[in-house]
Amino acid sequence: MLRRILPLVTFIVAALGPSPIAADAVLTGTSNARSSVPTAAPAAAATPTSTAPRHELGQSLIFLRIYTDSLIVRVEVTTEDLEAALGFGWDPDAVTVAQVRSRLDSIRGYVEPRFGLYGPDGVLPLEFDRLGSLFIENARFVQLHYRLDGPWEIPEMMDVFLSTGFDLDDDHRNLVVVEHNWRTSTFFHEGVE
Repeated sequence: MLRRILPLVTFIVAALGPSPIAADAVLTGTSNARSSVPTAAPAAAATPTSTAPRHELGQSLIFLRIYTDSLIVRVEVTTEDLEAALGFGWDPDAVTVAQVRSRLDSIRGYVEPRFGLYGPDGVLPLEFDRLGSLFIENARFVQLHYRLDGPWEIPEMMDVFLSTGFDLDDDHRNLVVVEHNWRTSTFFHEGVE
């Protein structure tokens, strides 16, 4: 029961800046699905626990691209998790982009209350930008793209909240990936093999 209240949140700290930590290190911490990601300071105080798997069943992901004038966010959730949560009647291994598009309102209704980014002044007002998909060998992901256009000042710390999947499985993993951060000279998720 404690795990349901305090789910394990996993982070990929790939590209937060100069650090002795490997670029694809996974950091774990217990919280109520909300933890902080530094946007300027190196992650030297954190300790890697293992190498991060990429795009697997049983996980959802948030990808961040931090620019001087905008913040671009991509949330990825598997079709299997969406089927379990929303009961569309899909075969998660054979769902099409057209099927996803026809259920976009329901998908956003499930995902959006379960994720957010916060600065020192509260929630960052992200706007839905577009739908995408990633169909790979071991899973099919629905991609929801959001953005916040400037001018704005990037906070030193940004809280990231993601709880999709925890209502389905206590062992669900949610990952945060910093793909681009101009402030730390990290471009296009470089350094991750």
